Amino acid sequence: MALNDDPFEPGIVGVIPPTLVTLKQSTLTQADVGKALKVTANKTVGLAANNDVPFGQLSSVESGIAAVKVAGVLEFEYSGTAPTLGLITVQSDAAGKLKVAASGLSVRVISVDTSASKFTFIL
Repeated sequence: MALNDDPFEPGIVGVIPPTLVTLKQSTLTQADVGKALKVTANKTVGLAANNDVPFGQLSSVESGIAAVKVAGVLEFEYSGTAPTLGLITVQSDAAGKLKVAASGLSVRVISVDTSASKFTFIL
């Protein structure tokens, strides 16, 4: 095992495996991978709209099916004010990114990359 293969080495995945659920979809494409999703109907997801509370992040998409990351360590692009480390609340924006908000989904931020407008959090 190489040093960089150490499961306890700090990294984006760490030792918290992602939780994925497979749901129906009809409008998502490969270009939407990584964006925030919402539940649009029974067992069906679509892109989250501005100010929606995100359900999860699109991990992969195939015809009629979406794999959605709903727990674990997630990395998202953000818009607006940079998130702060620790417990914050987020909502989606109109582009599938997340933004800091007064109400919404509570997440625990562990990393912020202001040069790439990305942040990593535990959900």
